[in-house]
Amino acid sequence: MTIVERTNTKIPNKNIMDITDELIRCIKEEKPITFAKFGDGEYMCAIGLQGHNCDGTNYSPELAQGLKTSIKIINTFGGYIGLWDEPHVKQFWEETVGGEVNWAHYHSVIVDRHDWKKKIEIYKAIKESKLNKIYIGNHLMKRVEILLNTKRISIHPHNWFYSDFDNILHSILLQLNDHCNIILTSGGMASKILISQLMLHSDKNIFIDIGSALDLIATKKDSRGYMPYDEMKHYFDDILPDNWEDEQFNDIYEQAQTQLGLHLHPK
Repeated sequence: MTIVERTNTKIPNKNIMDITDELIRCIKEEKPITFAKFGDGEYMCAIGLQGHNCDGTNYSPELAQGLKTSIKIINTFGGYIGLWDEPHVKQFWEETVGGEVNWAHYHSVIVDRHDWKKKIEIYKAIKESKLNKIYIGNHLMKRVEILLNTKRISIHPHNWFYSDFDNILHSILLQLNDHCNIILTSGGMASKILISQLMLHSDKNIFIDIGSALDLIATKKDSRGYMPYDEMKHYFDDILPDNWEDEQFNDIYEQAQTQLGLHLHPK
């Protein structure tokens, strides 16, 4: 796999921004915007630790370099970076970029009990958008297709970066049209690299790194440790399709209990 780098880094805003309204506006107005979350797993991989993240994706020098390159590219193009808000993490990424980073709140698209109505508006705007929409996620997330009216490109739940990155990138490029597209990712650490490489092909799309934000509503497993499924379902109630609880999805729920990682929020 060849990762392309862009070296000129712009200096964006200093503050950590609340971009929820901006995401909603750009989706409705069909204007480009990028949001990618760099969490604890990305940080630990990038500093060279051994092991794997909560998804089971192995850390490696190749993945570490890809993450460091991707944050530079996304930042250069004016994309927003979701910050895992600890001072040493913030400092590391700013030193990696060589300047200030266009920081945004890490939970900008994660539906929790804080400002949940506005976050649901993001997903409602995506669902109602007439743009070409592509969702990248594993087989357990197939209910997202009917939730947001998207196409889905299936990836391995863990180490697709090492086995299938170029094929996934190529598959997405084949499905993009010349107008603004919406690309949603739930692919762990490699999602950041994928977004950055897609931005090099075209920076006029909407890229949103959803990550595990839809795990609970899509699989009934609370991978973030926030709330029961019925509470999350209540939040999404206005945009759930009529066949949301269809029996065809029953096999997902049992598999998710053992196959989805546990994502812990910052203490």
